[in-house]
Amino acid sequence: MLRGIVTVVALATVVGPWAIRNDRVMHAASPVRDGFWLEFWAGNSGDTTTSNPAWAHPASNAVEMNAFEAEGETLYLEHKHILATSFLRHHPLLFASVSLRRVVRFWTGFWSARSSYLQSEPLDRPNVFFCTFVTLLMLRGIGRWWREDRGHAIPYLFLLIVFPLPYYLTHSSMDYREPIEPQIVIMVAIGIVGFSGWVPLSKLQTRDTAELRQHEPQMAYRVIGEPISARRCLGARAEPNRWRLRGTSEFTRSSLARRPYPTTET
Repeated sequence: MLRGIVTVVALATVVGPWAIRNDRVMHAASPVRDGFWLEFWAGNSGDTTTSNPAWAHPASNAVEMNAFEAEGETLYLEHKHILATSFLRHHPLLFASVSLRRVVRFWTGFWSARSSYLQSEPLDRPNVFFCTFVTLLMLRGIGRWWREDRGHAIPYLFLLIVFPLPYYLTHSSMDYREPIEPQIVIMVAIGIVGFSGWVPLSKLQTRDTAELRQHEPQMAYRVIGEPISARRCLGARAEPNRWRLRGTSEFTRSSLARRPYPTTET
């Protein structure tokens, strides 16, 4: 909660002056930027040949740039707002179907199989294979993480649900997924490797584990329940459960097998 409050205060401190400037100079409530309706209209103008048609943007269309310069930013964006909402009112089913296509594109890279489209986007074919494979591994990782530790999986799951929403509504170019790629890679790694019996030491409160932490700091971060006998490591006081030590060197493991740890009895 404290970190959340600090984040909100820091964000307001940085963004606040810019929002005040926009209100005074442009007479518009624009805390960060106000290009949403332009992007919404670009993806919902009726042109579905691509997810984000270039002609819809002033940066790539001289006609749109002339309109932007003639009307000014505020009026130009308000005009796009009217066009976008009008399209949404008159074509709700088309909007729903195109939005579903954007969801598919965001997670698989696929937009169209038309030859004309693939000629203009030659990298889409390998990208579809790559993105789809990554998404499947990510979903597998989320499932494993959810079963292992829901508390830590929920923030990642929340990120995957919330972050793409604007791109489902506007257009889903592949570069818009880059901000969450680090989190996706983490879940892909879990999908490949999994947890396979790993238990955080914070959950292990036995006296034997405390002794392992005290005498072997190199392996203090993880323990896995599998076969080298703990009796060989902890002497006569060992519990019947068995532990295999992970994250230690071969020298450490062999020395543990030869040398019992001191116990309270000795």
